[in-house]
Amino acid sequence: MRILHHLGMLAPKFEFPTRNSNSILVKSSFWMRAKYSGLLHINVPIGKSVEENEILATITDPYGKMRHVVKAKNEGYLINVNESPIVYKGDAIFRITKELIHE
Repeated sequence: MRILHHLGMLAPKFEFPTRNSNSILVKSSFWMRAKYSGLLHINVPIGKSVEENEILATITDPYGKMRHVVKAKNEGYLINVNESPIVYKGDAIFRITKELIHE
């Protein structure tokens, strides 16, 4: 709604919310892809700030014989998460920001 107000597209009867925190401008991001096929168990919510090597998910087989831990490659924010319970090798599972500008 703040964007619509800024662009003059919001009707005068509507009140727009005030900004209660500083904005973060994302300069680039990348997809983390599954290295294995299996059942995806996500441990973190979308929008979370993650640290490098933080555990984001695990990929297991249906029988519990294989367990692969998925770790963040860098620090940033999760801006998209694949919530499909089954992934195949090469599937995109997390979109993580790389370059940030704090305003």
